Order: sequence, then structure tokens, then C-alpha cells
Amino acid sequence: MSTQPIQVQWSLNETSQSVFSVARGVLAAATSDNVQPLAILACEKFGGTIAISSRTVSKVEKSIALSPEPAPVKFLKGLVGFFPNDCASQLSHTQSGIRFLGLAAAIVTTVGPFHGAKALDAMLRDSAADLTLLPTVRHLNDLLESLEARSYRCGFAESVVGWEIVLRREILPSISSEEVRQNLSQNSLRAPSSETMTCLVAAFRQVARIGSSTVIGITIKVSKAAPWILAFSQWCLEIPPSLYVDGISAAIRQEPQSQVKVIVTNNSSKPLEVIIHHQLEDITRLLGPASQHFSSGMVTIDSYYPWLFQQLGFEGDAMFRVLRQALEHAIPQVLLGMRSGKFTHLGQSTTATNLLGSISNSIDTCYLSPLPDTDTIALR
Repeated sequence: MSTQPIQVQWSLNETSQSVFSVARGVLAAATSDNVQPLAILACEKFGGTIAISSRTVSKVEKSIALSPEPAPVKFLKGLVGFFPNDCASQLSHTQSGIRFLGLAAAIVTTVGPFHGAKALDAMLRDSAADLTLLPTVRHLNDLLESLEARSYRCGFAESVVGWEIVLRREILPSISSEEVRQNLSQNSLRAPSSETMTCLVAAFRQVARIGSSTVIGITIKVSKAAPWILAFSQWCLEIPPSLYVDGISAAIRQEPQSQVKVIVTNNSSKPLEVIIHHQLEDITRLLGPASQHFSSGMVTIDSYYPWLFQQLGFEGDAMFRVLRQALEHAIPQVLLGMRSGKFTHLGQSTTATNLLGSISNSIDTCYLSPLPDTDTIALR
């Protein structure tokens, strides 16, 4: 049986064609999104150093990498959609590019392109061996702007809202001081600073390192932006972190397999502290300044309405039952005074008994609607 001989040389023409193919793809993506090619190449290379969970990678491949077919809009006489050869498509061709898209989705959908570009610039400077070939903050801002629309489909902002609901349900009731509860509630809406994001990315990189490593876990002490940090930890490391409150020995949420422990402190003036634990009882401390801006993002109604009810003070089913009974009478009264184009009889026969929805008084299952239960509204 014969085997193929091992080649000690490679074909120059095949190598050059491969290089030209990559260059054409980068140039096409840069041209379509008005982005500098250096920003695409630098961020793709940086993606190989990022800790991103396999679940996040799967989300990126399904929601960002794929380009859905453009939808025709008749009154515009054109198509609305994504360019098939844009920056997201180009970055999704490699594993390192997909990992960068996961990081970019978490940043751009919660702090915006400008603050995200500043954070990304700090990360690149922290990990790059040669600072002469790094893109500027403006170029990184252009790249993140081109990725923003696709990135909302990943759902990182919804994860942040979910962790904020957990904090309000399981942490705030355990705190006796009203002032401390109010401070934690306000600070939970914040996003980390650029320096803090850089510290977190560096710490998670060491925890997720493949091969010989002395790191056995990290402890994060945070007073501001706790939901964002909890969501980002799960986004990068797959397993949710264990959750503690400063001054309470028992865990609020214990994850035995997690290497990350997050402690929510009551002192809002203290900066974020990341402690990296090594096998030989050695620790590394990384400090980040407190957050200066609030988190933002686009989430679904299913994630938004539980958060909104908690913001408005609806903490139990009894309070929600009062709201439901009030809406049963308020909705028909509002509809009686409405005129909606050709739907002139909208709400004319609607009463509290024929509103569509569940009859439960639970905040998690009840809904009311005078409209048909449809999932899609088409423009004609």
C-alpha cells in the first residue's frame, strides 16, 4: 500500500491565491461597511485570545454569521437586509473571527459603538505585541457600528436583564438598609468602564486557558454593573458564576462547577476588584475604576416586562392582581375613544369578559389583549 509523500515545500501559486482570496474578502467587507481593513484583520487576530463559551459561539454562528434573505418593501421599492459580504460575514469565516464577534456583541449592544471602541482599544493594547499595527479608536468605532444591527440578535442584553431580575428578587430582600438597597438598584443599571472590561477579558482568558495553568479560579468583588458582569462571565465561560453578597456567608446562588465567584458589595465607592487564584496560594489582583455610564440595549418584551414591573414596585401576585383588574376596565374605555383607520369598530364590542389572554393572576403567565393572537404583522 502506497502513501502520499510528505511535502517539505508548498506551492507558491496556491499560497498566493489563498492570500489574494482572503485579501479580496477583507477589502469587499471593508468597502461595503466603510471600515478600515486593518481594523478587521487586527480584531480577527485578537479573537484567537478571547475566552468565549461554546454556547455563545453557537449563537454567533446562527444569529450574526448567517445573512437572511433581504425583505422587499413595496412602498420603498427596494430591499431591506444585510449585505452578504459585510464585516460580520468576513469575520465569521474563521474561529477567531467568530470569537471576536461574540465579544463585540456583548460590548456594542450594551455600551454602544463609541464606548465599546474605547474598551476594545484598551484590550488590543493590553494584548498586542506590536502597537504600531493597531487600528485607531475611530476605526474600531466604525467596525462596531457595522456589527451593531446584527449583534442585537444574539441576546446578550436580555441576559443582563435576566441577571438584574435575579439580583432584585434574591439579593435586595436580604438587605435591611433602604439606602443600600436603593444604591444597589441604581448601580445595577450601569455598565463597566473600559478598564474594567479589559481586566475581565484578561482574567477570563487565564481561567479558560487550555494546557498547563496554575489558575484555579477568580473572585470578583463588584458594587456597580453586577448584572453585566454576571452575564458576561456566563457569556465567556459557559457556566454561571456563583453569587454572594458581602457580609452574608451563604451563597445566593451556588454553582459547584464554576470557577468564578462574584461578590456584590454594598460600598459603591470601591472600585471593581478581580482576584485570580493560583494553585500555590498565590493571588493576582486586578483593579478597575467604577463605571461612569449606564448600560443600554434592545431586549424582547418577554425580558422587559418582568424588569419593568419590578421597577414599578410590583413585587408579588397580589399587587399584580390589582393591576390586572384595573386594566380589564381601562382597556375597553380607551378603545372606545380610538379610531384606527379602516378598523373603525376596534374595541366597540370589547368588554372585560372577551379580552384575549390567560385568566391567571400571576405576573409570569397573565396577559391581556383586545387584538387577535398573531405573531406576524405584515405591511401591505
